[in-house]
Amino acid sequence: MRKYACMPGILLFVLMAAFMLLSAAAEELALPEPAFPRLQDYLDWTEAVGYPEGFLIDQGYPGLYQDYFHTRPGDPGYLSGRIVIGDSRCCQLGIFEQRTGRSDFAVFAVWGGHYAASDGYPVLTAANLAEIERCLQAQLQACGNCVVSFFATINDYDYVRNDNSASIQAALRAAEQVAALSWEADGRLSHPEVIVIGFDGFAEAYGEINRWYPEFNERLGEAVLASESLSAYTTVPEIVGGKAGFLDDGLHYDDATLKALVQYIIGAP
Repeated sequence: MRKYACMPGILLFVLMAAFMLLSAAAEELALPEPAFPRLQDYLDWTEAVGYPEGFLIDQGYPGLYQDYFHTRPGDPGYLSGRIVIGDSRCCQLGIFEQRTGRSDFAVFAVWGGHYAASDGYPVLTAANLAEIERCLQAQLQACGNCVVSFFATINDYDYVRNDNSASIQAALRAAEQVAALSWEADGRLSHPEVIVIGFDGFAEAYGEINRWYPEFNERLGEAVLASESLSAYTTVPEIVGGKAGFLDDGLHYDDATLKALVQYIIGAP
């Protein structure tokens, strides 16, 4: 304490510099313009940017559904030390980063993707998992660490019968599968830190179909915290401080919610 008391000018300079850096960071994470309040905005982006620039891989189903969003080697976010995995809402996070010119993390996500067995397209296909592993190893080599934000998918939520046990176990197994990925150097084996994130349901107007997703999240959280390989657990409602905002379809997150999620991912340990 006495050491700093002898140098008030230097201390003031340090504090002002820190404040300016924090202010600059806050200014950089702005909402994108133009806003995307409609699902149609994402469909338009897909045709204008996603396919032509290689962010999205068309997996055969028309209209974005089941398409694969991936961060490619050479893209700035590829060596960021952060990876996001999930469904269409994680595709939105990748699109948010592209729209704002940011590169805070790499994204590997499937629009309409599942962890549980279903008729939908799986998030962790063998090819997708291999691509995630290559990115993860590159991040561990370049940064010395990799934090994975692993989002549970709403596509696995049974809002009709609340029969979610198999889906919860599927999400847990998938997260543990990612946590088991590694990179070895100088005889030392490194693994990613995997934070599992529960979802918000639908917009409030959807009423009763929202009734069971808090239970889904609670049970998933219990399973995650009992796991030896997973680092932490939280949910989208916890991150945004209440109910998320949605597009006009009542399913996908709005720009303000995506911004809050990006801020959380950036700040995750």
